[in-house]
Amino acid sequence: FFFAAMAKSKNHTNHNQGYKDHRHGIKIHKPIDGVTRKMSQKGLENKLRRTRKFSAAGQLSAKKQKVLRDEKEEKAKAYRMKRYETFKTKLTKWKALQKKSAQEKAKAKK
Repeated sequence: FFFAAMAKSKNHTNHNQGYKDHRHGIKIHKPIDGVTRKMSQKGLENKLRRTRKFSAAGQLSAKKQKVLRDEKEEKAKAYRMKRYETFKTKLTKWKALQKKSAQEKAKAKK
């Protein structure tokens, strides 16, 4: 007698793996004593490791980031000052108009 094994139906499942991974949190290594140096990738989740590798290529240095941030802030500050100046001129004109109309109303009452 020959017993034929049945065909395998399920090849792979990822069921419960996310739960198991997050039970104690997915750990991200932090620098020891605040020293910034290349941290060990050992024991780091593979997906995070790959993500870091590819994202590091597109990141700017801290100095470049600061320069860009400062430029953006200066531009925004100049824009705010310009808007304030236009508002101030309109406000003075409006106040003068209000004063003039109030005087005319006072004259009309007399």
